[in-house]
Amino acid sequence: MKTLPEPLTANQRRELFERLADGDVLAREELINGSLRLACIVANKYSFASQASSFDLDDVFSESVIGLIKAIDNFDASYNTELSTYAVPKMRGEIGGLLRDRAATTVTTTRTINVLAHKARHAEEEL
Repeated sequence: MKTLPEPLTANQRRELFERLADGDVLAREELINGSLRLACIVANKYSFASQASSFDLDDVFSESVIGLIKAIDNFDASYNTELSTYAVPKMRGEIGGLLRDRAATTVTTTRTINVLAHKARHAEEEL
């Protein structure tokens, strides 16, 4: 597995957001790469879901990165908060969407409905 780049310091993030506000496209890429560890940490918290379901932890990590990118694109540095405060809920939301989309959509019925369905099938056969 590829190693992740070193995380950014608060000063580096602040500087990159200033460059991003000035229109520097490379600053966005540096912010994303410098925050991949955060995406990895959030994805690892959902490792139980990848073990119990039909998808891989890589899928969860990918969704976490998508949430990170959306957070970086919409983050307003003027509020004087950390990126992680804004990004973690976004990443968790993306992962939650993955879990909801891929969840089994089985419908459970009560015993009385099953008995009624059996009687209906039996009556249909008689007719």
